[in-house]
Amino acid sequence: MSATPTKFHLGKGGAFSISTDGGTTYTQVKQLKTCSFTGAKSDFEDVTNMDSPGATREWAPTLLDGGQCQIQGVFLDSDTGQLAFNAAYAAQALLTCKLQMAPRAGQTVGFKRVFTAYCEEGNNLDAQFDKSSTFQGTLKITGPVTDTAGTP
Repeated sequence: MSATPTKFHLGKGGAFSISTDGGTTYTQVKQLKTCSFTGAKSDFEDVTNMDSPGATREWAPTLLDGGQCQIQGVFLDSDTGQLAFNAAYAAQALLTCKLQMAPRAGQTVGFKRVFTAYCEEGNNLDAQFDKSSTFQGTLKITGPVTDTAGTP
């Protein structure tokens, strides 16, 4: 029996972009080190009642929460994407966001994730004496997240 090699994605070569016009045009946020998705969850309602079996609670799923997307990278004061991100934060503008991964071996187009969000945290700059300056921001996802598999 031969083992199949593990397939994986590197973040290297990927791009995170934002759009203020509903996804018609995008501006890439450059020099990112990380793009992390956290906090996605399903809410539940306690539907336990007098007809519930036994002495156990019954739960029903209600709403999905898309969670947050946090970006962090090397600060570049002239990057139009970093500037647009901070402007969207200040304006409380709804963004369409796209994470486009680079194709992995055997693909021509890599995995893509698209979602809408508001900037929950912006204008976060970390200027240090002995290291490169960094920035970070957090997006609060609103609505569904659409994932598209890469194509061969």
